[in-house]
Amino acid sequence: MFEAFWLPDRERRVVQTLRHGATEFRYAALEPNDVSAVCASIRNAADRARSISVRDRIDAIEIALDRVTDPRSSEYQYAVELIPQIAGYSPEMVRAILDHMGMAWTRAALERLIESEVGDPMRLDQFVHDPKPGRRTMAFGPMLAAHIFSGNVPGVAVESLIRALLVKSASFGKLAAEEPVLPILFTMALPDALRDAIALTYWPGGTDTLENTLFQEADAIIVYGADQTVESVRARAPSNRRIIVHGPRFSVGVVGDAATQSSTIERTAADVALAVALFDQQGCVSPHVVYVHGEYSTARQFGNALSVQLETVQQRLPRGRITPAEAMAERDARARAEFNSIAGSEIELLSGPAHTVVTDANAEFLPSCLNRFVYVKPFSAIQRLRNLLQPVHQYLQSVAVTGFGEKQMAELALELGHLGVTRITDFTQLPWPPLDWHHDGSRPLGELLRWVDWEGQ
Repeated sequence: MFEAFWLPDRERRVVQTLRHGATEFRYAALEPNDVSAVCASIRNAADRARSISVRDRIDAIEIALDRVTDPRSSEYQYAVELIPQIAGYSPEMVRAILDHMGMAWTRAALERLIESEVGDPMRLDQFVHDPKPGRRTMAFGPMLAAHIFSGNVPGVAVESLIRALLVKSASFGKLAAEEPVLPILFTMALPDALRDAIALTYWPGGTDTLENTLFQEADAIIVYGADQTVESVRARAPSNRRIIVHGPRFSVGVVGDAATQSSTIERTAADVALAVALFDQQGCVSPHVVYVHGEYSTARQFGNALSVQLETVQQRLPRGRITPAEAMAERDARARAEFNSIAGSEIELLSGPAHTVVTDANAEFLPSCLNRFVYVKPFSAIQRLRNLLQPVHQYLQSVAVTGFGEKQMAELALELGHLGVTRITDFTQLPWPPLDWHHDGSRPLGELLRWVDWEGQ
């Protein structure tokens, strides 16, 4: 049994139980008045904890993250055991995610995040003299932030909670059915004063009576999920609430001539394969299409190399469980590719038990059905690439690029920036945005902050 909620007075809460695999996951059964009472409790706790400095908060977050990401800890073992049962990822995938969090989500990374957006961290604790003479400034977070989490990638909910902790906000998180584990383990590892300012539980998405109450109570609403989820929140939230949206996004890869030579193609394909395989392609940072510069024959050669490397990745990072609907989507996508090939299109389909690579001379963007299904397509010029991605520009997030010279890279980066892309990186970093990244083009702390100028000082 896993207590998949954290609320004030949780011992007295009525619970509902859902079974996933061999484990029962227990959630609090709430009524609207319970939501209001919990919000009041965590808001008061956050107010009491405002004297805890940002530096002390970083200490506490670092300790909590160490407990969750240390392979010797019970928290780590719980995550590796439970996340595969409820989210379907393989244990090896969960270990890879936790191990990276342990290496990357460090005290230094937290300090860089604050420095990049606030400057002097003391500005989150007190008024600080501004470079402009006669003025002090201080940054305030919302008293209470509501988080509507999605469950496709473990760790995203924890990152959202960390941001709220750093700006001294209370957090009420509506957990995703597929991933309540890491947010609970992280929160339980915090000291009481910070943990008491957090509430976490699950209810089915679109439960209007509970969500409408939460939206009335919150000062800021952070929503992760599909377009319909975002629009539902916008329609029901009070007009004066700050809404921070992380909706559906696509990522792609772009491979230049220098990365498809006989001496480099295997290494390039290995990097791309790992980027496709991580999170089983469920993340916004997962590439759907890899564009290869040159003729179809070059793309076809790269597609073959990529299929080999995806088979290799499967040996150490097995693909997780897929649902019947996902299996049907995969079969349909393969069938369409096979039909087009029979009809005379230049298409090659290479598949294994846990991956599909479709090399297609038709360079138009196609979204993947996910679960390690990737398109490889040729493109002739940078301007042509911009035209190919224009129809989905509002959904583009990250682009991984390799194999271009400095001048070409500068031209490509500028074109991608104009197109709407918010992150340009390489394939090894594509799955792992740093803590201080401009998430979907915005400042992750800045969107939460309200600045106050104290003039005449």
